[in-house]
Parts: sequence; structure tokens; C-alpha cells
Amino acid sequence: MYTIEKKLRDAHIAHFLGKDYPKACKNIHGHSYHFSVKITGNELDKYDMLIDFGAIKEHCDNWIQENWDHKTIFATHQLGCAEFWRKNNWSYFIFPIQNSNVTAERMSEFLAKKFFEELSLVYPNICSLVVSVWETDDSVASYEVNK
Repeated sequence: MYTIEKKLRDAHIAHFLGKDYPKACKNIHGHSYHFSVKITGNELDKYDMLIDFGAIKEHCDNWIQENWDHKTIFATHQLGCAEFWRKNNWSYFIFPIQNSNVTAERMSEFLAKKFFEELSLVYPNICSLVVSVWETDDSVASYEVNK
């Protein structure tokens, strides 16, 4: 089994926890998130690669930068706040996992499912994909999708 891993660029994202979260993170705040994508597979392509690192950067890194960097991510239960952001022409993203807080765990789940679905169409040799999301330098959450 071959394994490759690509560290992606940091993204600076604001969020806050809802659902009556009792601690300080219920207030809007931000992190400089770090991301990585790890891919496994049994077969290399005709160029002796599992997947080109540039393809991971182009697909995964660019998506994060275009959709999340320097934005506020709102959960579906925070749409009233998103409306205020829209009226002020501020950048935001509506997190699509229903009734969930925007946590590193949920972010890694969303990205892993999204990237696996899209990349496996072009690279059918992919067996699994793991996305890791660091909220701080020493706190990381990961989610794995398998064929």
C-alpha cells in the first residue's frame, strides 16, 4: 500500500460554537488552521505516482483558500448571523453538515468526504483519504474515508 501526504496552506477562519456550548468558544473567534491530506492506494499510475502532489494542491488546497480563508464559517443553526454578514458584504461560508457545530472534527469530516468523492473520480486507484485539521499547533482532528 502506497501512502502520500500533502500539507496545505494555512487558512484563517472565524467561527463560534452554538448548541448552548458553555465555554468561551461560544463567542466568535478565529484560528489559523493547518490542513493536510493523506491518500493511500495499491496501484501507481503510468508515471509511477499514486496521485500528483500538484493535483492535491490544485484541488484541495485551492478549494480551502477560495472558500474558507479569511471567512467566517456559520453552522446551519447560525443563519441569522450569516444574514448580518451578507448585509455588510462580509465574506462567509455556510457549513453544510446539518445541526452541527463548526469544529475541527466536523471540518475534517466534510473535507475528507468532499475530496475523496471528487478525487476518486479522476484517480480510481485511491483506496482511502484522510484530512487532518489543526485548530492550534498541538490540537488536531482527522477523518478518514475508505472505498
